[in-house]
Amino acid sequence: MKPENQINLFGHNEILSKFIKLYDSKKLPSKILLSGNEGIGKCTLAYHLINYIFSQNDIEAYNTNKNIINSNSNNFKLIQNNIHPNFYKINLNDTKNSIDIAQIREMIKFIQKTSFNDQEKIILIDQIEYLNQNSANSILKILEDSNEKVLFILIHAQEKKIIETIKSRCINFKIFLDQNFISHIVNNYFKKNIFDLINNNFKSFYFSPKTYINFLEICNEIKFDYENSNIDLFIKNLIENKLYLKKNLIYIDIKQFIELYFRKKIVNHSSQINLNHFSYFNKKYYEFKKYNLDLESFFIEFNTKVFNE
Repeated sequence: MKPENQINLFGHNEILSKFIKLYDSKKLPSKILLSGNEGIGKCTLAYHLINYIFSQNDIEAYNTNKNIINSNSNNFKLIQNNIHPNFYKINLNDTKNSIDIAQIREMIKFIQKTSFNDQEKIILIDQIEYLNQNSANSILKILEDSNEKVLFILIHAQEKKIIETIKSRCINFKIFLDQNFISHIVNNYFKKNIFDLINNNFKSFYFSPKTYINFLEICNEIKFDYENSNIDLFIKNLIENKLYLKKNLIYIDIKQFIELYFRKKIVNHSSQINLNHFSYFNKKYYEFKKYNLDLESFFIEFNTKVFNE
């Protein structure tokens, strides 16, 4: 298998091995909740398990020794395009603020269809924290009524709340990522040793691989020098170029960079102004997110009070 056709798993090999053993012994729970910090690879872990299950009879079967998906696998291609006859994925639509009931109804139609080759069906629901009330109630009923031939894998970013009754219907596996794997994931994504080039001013214990990847993609897009610049210049660039409107720089990423900015200011200067600003803008950011307000006014105020005082 050529390296460019390999899709590796980093940092979650042990839990995947447990899932595979449970599946092979017919003891894998039919309702699994993968809960952990956003951006640490929960969905990637799910895809590796799904590819293992569906590719067992493939010529290019899942490599359990090295935890590698072969992208030449026919099942992989069907899964990636969401056209596998026994696989269905739901996630948050880019144009909406929640997973709505229409998406759940389409999933129900899929479940009611006859299974291909009498194989189990797998339903992957990513970002379940975005289920609205109606869709959550519908999911609850499905989880209660579904048979063992349907495997549900639910992905939850634990920073955000979900309905407790959904948790109670699933076996919850808390997923963690060792910090040592972050550089491997980032370098593998870009197919080069890029992580060590990032200025330490941008590095944080709280950052996930996804945060670094989004950051580097934005930097490449706007030609920002992440090797020699600092967090101050990045925040200013973010405001001047309205990077907060970029889809790949999601809410949690922006908030993390703002928090990083203030942490470094507080550590370096221990200023009461910085502490007050941190408290004020942290609270304000949550309000903007909660009520889906225009971020531009937030950053205009940020720029005025933080950079121009």
